[in-house]
Amino acid sequence: MNGKLLPVRRLWPWALAAFLAAGATFAAAIPSGFVFDDEFFIERNLHLRDWSGLPRIFNESMTAGSGMPSNFYRPLQAATHFLDARLWGTAPGAAPGHHLTSVLLHGCAAAAVFLWLAGFFAPAAALAAALLYALHPLHAEAVDYISGRGDTLSILFVATGLAAFRLYPAFGLGCAALALLSKENAVMFPVLLLLSEWAAGRPIAWRRHFPFWLLAAAYTGLRITVLNFSGTLNFYGAERNIFTDNFIYRLYTYLATLPLSLRLWLWPSDLHHERSFSVHVNFLLPGVVGSALGCLAIFGAGWLLRRESRVLLAAAAFYLAATLPTSNLLAIINALFYDHWFLLPGLGLALLAAKVFSRFEPRNLIVMAAPLAGLLAGLTQGYHPVWRDGAALNTHILRYEPGNAKAHHNLAMALADRGRKQEAMEHYRQAIAAGGRYPETHHNLGELHGAAGDLEAAAAEYRRALELNPAFHHSLRALGALEMQRGHLNEAEACLLKAAELQPEAPDTWLLLAELYTRANRPERVPAALRTGSERTRDPRFAAELRRRAAQNVSGNAGAPNKR
Repeated sequence: MNGKLLPVRRLWPWALAAFLAAGATFAAAIPSGFVFDDEFFIERNLHLRDWSGLPRIFNESMTAGSGMPSNFYRPLQAATHFLDARLWGTAPGAAPGHHLTSVLLHGCAAAAVFLWLAGFFAPAAALAAALLYALHPLHAEAVDYISGRGDTLSILFVATGLAAFRLYPAFGLGCAALALLSKENAVMFPVLLLLSEWAAGRPIAWRRHFPFWLLAAAYTGLRITVLNFSGTLNFYGAERNIFTDNFIYRLYTYLATLPLSLRLWLWPSDLHHERSFSVHVNFLLPGVVGSALGCLAIFGAGWLLRRESRVLLAAAAFYLAATLPTSNLLAIINALFYDHWFLLPGLGLALLAAKVFSRFEPRNLIVMAAPLAGLLAGLTQGYHPVWRDGAALNTHILRYEPGNAKAHHNLAMALADRGRKQEAMEHYRQAIAAGGRYPETHHNLGELHGAAGDLEAAAAEYRRALELNPAFHHSLRALGALEMQRGHLNEAEACLLKAAELQPEAPDTWLLLAELYTRANRPERVPAALRTGSERTRDPRFAAELRRRAAQNVSGNAGAPNKR
């Protein structure tokens, strides 16, 4: 490789510079709030409430604690949220503490990327490439968004593992395991390691690589068996459609994502978290055929020039390999395109940038790279306000995606929190009209109808939510409370018992059951409901009250939860 490589002990000042630059660029994100899926990942996640929830982080999905089934298994990310919850809490005002953790982790990831690249190139070239990568506004999709932390952790441990492999292979293997526990895309670590070592010109010692392949195979086996929560290999389950039934259409669609993903790195003019993307069913569509020809040209040139510069070929292969977990080719997942999917692949671009920078003298490199880094940092500063809160984020998304049901839903939640109830109701209706089939949308609309005194409309919305998801315990509990308010005690009991069965950790359900039995003149059932609630709930704020009231055989008033 070009340039004189320094021993590891002399690289730490450079790594510190990468850490500080990335941290300073993203520090403006710290005052922001919880947005988007932070509600389910953090705010309403019962597994984060106390230490008894820690083991369940490792054997359940990330959103199981909020009563929302999913197939996200990222226990290390969940563990960082758990520690944040211990330090800062999960109330809205605690969000800056969580953001601080994300910013510090991103700084560490920037330093790790530098250390990896410094194994190929002189420190100046490695630092310039690491900064262009780490200061890019695309990282706001992971750093400014607390629930996006899995991307940051994955980058941190993948880069650290790649950097450590040459001297400390066992430590590298540990980093690979931590990356897998951070995000599913790290299953490609053995391939990325192989490409990294080949790019560095080091001989491939298969005995040293074999444990990494074994680790990836073991992880894959667990994810499709005991850790398969809701369809690891097919998000749609038994549902069949043109996308699930046609591998070739999925391939065309994947090819079409590649030019757009590269444009986001090279010209980040329209970053937005939710992005419309169509299923491509014809190879002759410009995005498909252009992508295919571009890949052939890049890999053809790389192969022809492999003796002079194998980095070009390795960087292109690295980029493609890192996109495979989200390509819908290996597993059919929950979307066609998200901007943040291409953060880990971007390491391939960083490798290529470092190769280009290695051709310049340090003083010339500073003149060339410093303005680029400053430009990217400025773009990132301009993007931070988008993630300030739910209203800002979803208003931004709707500028680009006016028919996005999820953005309408989330904007409605933000407006409701600000007391703008009528506007919130309108956006919930627009979410439904846009084809959104979220039980949460109907549930929240029911909450607004109930607050306005229209109990009939509220009950209808709760029932529509349960039609979409019969196990949606939030609507079961809310409908139970509403039916009790209307005097329909048998219907209320059926709803509340079902809600308690589905989510026994939720204290409100047991309080509502105790109130119901009091109203129904069945006082003998009140102590049992409260005692059971005291045993099942893991929320210490409620457990003491439940025990006290069970001993006194009195019930309290409880309202329906404000499910979002």
